[in-house]
Amino acid sequence: MVTTFTAAIIFLLTDNILVLASTWVASGLMLAGMIGHVDTWPEAQQVARKARKTFLTTDWIFVCGLTMAALRLKTLAISDIVTRAGELPTPMLAGLVATVIVAALARCAVPPFSGWLLASVTAPTPVSAMMHAGLVNAGGFLLIRMSPVIELLPAARLAMVLLGLFGAIVGAAIMIVRPDVKRALAASTVSQMGFMVMTCGLGAYAAALWHILAHGLFKAWLFLGAGQVVRRQPLKAAEGFGFKAGFAIGATGIGLTLVDIVSPLDRTSLIPTALTLVAAIIAMLSAIGDNSGRQRWVMAALISGLVVIHSTGLGFVSRLLPSAQSPLPMTLQMFVAAIFLGSLVVQNRLFARRWQMPRWIYVRLLSAGAMTR
Repeated sequence: MVTTFTAAIIFLLTDNILVLASTWVASGLMLAGMIGHVDTWPEAQQVARKARKTFLTTDWIFVCGLTMAALRLKTLAISDIVTRAGELPTPMLAGLVATVIVAALARCAVPPFSGWLLASVTAPTPVSAMMHAGLVNAGGFLLIRMSPVIELLPAARLAMVLLGLFGAIVGAAIMIVRPDVKRALAASTVSQMGFMVMTCGLGAYAAALWHILAHGLFKAWLFLGAGQVVRRQPLKAAEGFGFKAGFAIGATGIGLTLVDIVSPLDRTSLIPTALTLVAAIIAMLSAIGDNSGRQRWVMAALISGLVVIHSTGLGFVSRLLPSAQSPLPMTLQMFVAAIFLGSLVVQNRLFARRWQMPRWIYVRLLSAGAMTR
């Protein structure tokens, strides 16, 4: 695990594409190795092979894109490639952006690359905690670091918004139908990473970065506490106070990560802020209302503390990362808002058992991530 984290830190900090490429590929291979930690479990080895194949394929594409850009610009410095990407021919620029997005989506497990993460519940729970809290977020860091290049192609940002929105909805839907805690948490990560990709596409990079940090903290806590939840209520884990508290903390964090307290809201951050605040308010009201007495006061205190923590954190990050140079059209942002809010209504109805999911959709979601021989 230490070696894997070391590789991750190196590819985050290095300015040399050779070092970036080698450590990016190495971290993916080591992540697959951790998924197959139990050598004597055939299912674990099968999932590890699936993850390894996914990473090697998408990483190879990413390395090729970086190499072509470096040869064209005659530099090995990532900073030079980012600042001079506009000098690339349009087809080569489009290829570079596409390879970056594909590599990020695969590492973040956003559909169509979510299968390896949903099946990775074969890994020991501490490994799952580290994976969901750390290495899965690498794609988000890559998107933020390469954001000046991505902004040169508005169509790429549009694709990120649509793919991220789709991933957020699909992940949430899988989480609803899964009776097992670990795969429900894995589906939650897919949804969270989809929302993060959508936020990057909208240009709110500071919000996306703080989202990554907040998500890592609360998801590690949820995984490490998953065993206690299973021991209390194997098939009704989400009804426990601790589990509700965890999801409330996560949802509240997502909402507050997009609230910029320091500077006024602009067109870039307006829509994601509104969406996440609605989601956070729903989660908070549900978590508080479903408890009574002392537990309700404890939940309210937790949420109040999170308001302060996340507002402070986002304010700090916002000073380091500016928003996109140009916002996407407001009509597109309103479309995203309508789809997102509609999915919240559907999710609420399904949870309340007022609506019933079509059987064919239920079966597809229930079997998502299942390994077939």
